[in-house]
Amino acid sequence: MFFLEYGADELLDIMCENQFKRNEMVVLLYCFIQNTTNSHLRMLQKIKEKVGIVKKDAYYQILSRLLLYESEEGPAPEIFSFYLHEASQGLHAASPITRTKCLSIISYFTRIDVEPVLPLIPTVAKLCKSSDYWELRGQVLILCSNALIYFNAAEEPESPMGGEAIMETSQEHSPSKMSEGPKKRVTDDVISFYTPILFEMIDHVFTVSAPKATIKIGLIYLAKILNYYPEFTDTYLQVLLAAPDNIRSAVLEVDPLPGTEEEVYVSGPNTEKYRTFGAPHEWNSLYLA
Repeated sequence: MFFLEYGADELLDIMCENQFKRNEMVVLLYCFIQNTTNSHLRMLQKIKEKVGIVKKDAYYQILSRLLLYESEEGPAPEIFSFYLHEASQGLHAASPITRTKCLSIISYFTRIDVEPVLPLIPTVAKLCKSSDYWELRGQVLILCSNALIYFNAAEEPESPMGGEAIMETSQEHSPSKMSEGPKKRVTDDVISFYTPILFEMIDHVFTVSAPKATIKIGLIYLAKILNYYPEFTDTYLQVLLAAPDNIRSAVLEVDPLPGTEEEVYVSGPNTEKYRTFGAPHEWNSLYLA
């Protein structure tokens, strides 16, 4: 309570003024309050009141990082609703960086419960056609992959690497434990309606002429959907074979050096870390033979 009243304002001022320190300081917002839904909601409202209107770029960057420190069992419904509502509003921001941060929040939730996210898909589809920003387009591919995998959760195949799991640690790829448990079943009608829209978005973004960083994200994070949609293999192989040698070799790497598993593809204070390796861990090699 005292931190919310007397410490949070100054901490948020420092975070807004120091772009390069913002990500590392986010955890401090939850260090001095109780680890309860009500306390977290009060802090989220405090952040919104303080910076949500006047410093939108900082606001959405803070939210996209703070999300990682919610309950390991998955955010409470009230917190889930808060993040999803704020991210949906931010999709209409002028800054492509802000829109990208909002997409990263939405993408995260598609691995926990995809249904509340689906009404936003038409908006995301418009974004990917109107923006050339490499990371926004990369986040679109991650969102599409997560949604398609969720649609097929009931048919989860055995890992082609004998059950070996890939550890995910960055925001887009660090879902809570809730995402590892049983998922709510999406109806066949919903799946039939949204699957063509998701593939239309993928086809628009995932091309041989896309930015190199976007191609790398797509090759790694779309690899798993080959297990469910083998008809996508031709498109995937076309992009893989046309990719620069350094990207292709990184994507095909299955045993990276420690500390190189994730990296910032393009340097900057606003970009996220993405996995750099392991596409063969995800796909069924029979489809690519």
